[in-house]
Amino acid sequence: MDAQNSSRIVYESDTVTYLRRGSLNILDALAVQLPDVFIGEILPKLDLTDTLNLAQVSKAYRDAVWSVGGVQSMEAKLVAHEAHLVKTGTKLLFPAMPPMHYAAKHGNLRAVRAFLQSGAWARGDENLLGCLWCSSKACQSSSIYSHAAVVKEMIQAGADVNMTISRPIRDRPGKTLSNITPLFAAAALGHTPCVMELIKAGADVNIARSDGKTPLHMAAYNEHEGCVASLIQAGADIHKVVDDGCTPR
Repeated sequence: MDAQNSSRIVYESDTVTYLRRGSLNILDALAVQLPDVFIGEILPKLDLTDTLNLAQVSKAYRDAVWSVGGVQSMEAKLVAHEAHLVKTGTKLLFPAMPPMHYAAKHGNLRAVRAFLQSGAWARGDENLLGCLWCSSKACQSSSIYSHAAVVKEMIQAGADVNMTISRPIRDRPGKTLSNITPLFAAAALGHTPCVMELIKAGADVNIARSDGKTPLHMAAYNEHEGCVASLIQAGADIHKVVDDGCTPR
């Protein structure tokens, strides 16, 4: 008897035993004993809400949902979910984002690792700043920037800590601010652990936004003392003058 058949018999024997005890249903049996079948055949058929709810039920389900195979169908589920919300007239709370952005926003390190291993990074739409930034005030008041472990994981995967993006100015249609770095965003919201991880990885503390403001300006203006201390210790320019004539002090 070859090893594959022997292994299958063990799986089936264990599963039958669990079922006879009443401690395992069919779905549990697949997740625990035949995870490849569960991930390949069952998970893709579940919608986004059912998938996320299932991940909360048990360790076996969580491991399956946030595995490399499990996250591969997540993008299609997100698209379908957002299409359903639009069709039913439900207002989207956040702009559409790639799946890994959602995982990073919620600090789901297990999911971020699975997305990275599945090749999401290679698609080019999963940059570090994109995974951290959200313009919604509701998000800014949450903990999306406090997930230093997620930041560290993405840095280790090759994220460019000095990548910059442009953002529209909320109250000025057609106007944008550019040259925004991950460090600028983290300092603006006062999440010192992320600031420290970015600095440790070589983030330039003196890259200024298009209006001349640096991460230190934002940290000082918002009274984020921990960020201010970390930035100054890393060599931030305390005399940098912005367009309106202000310095960080």
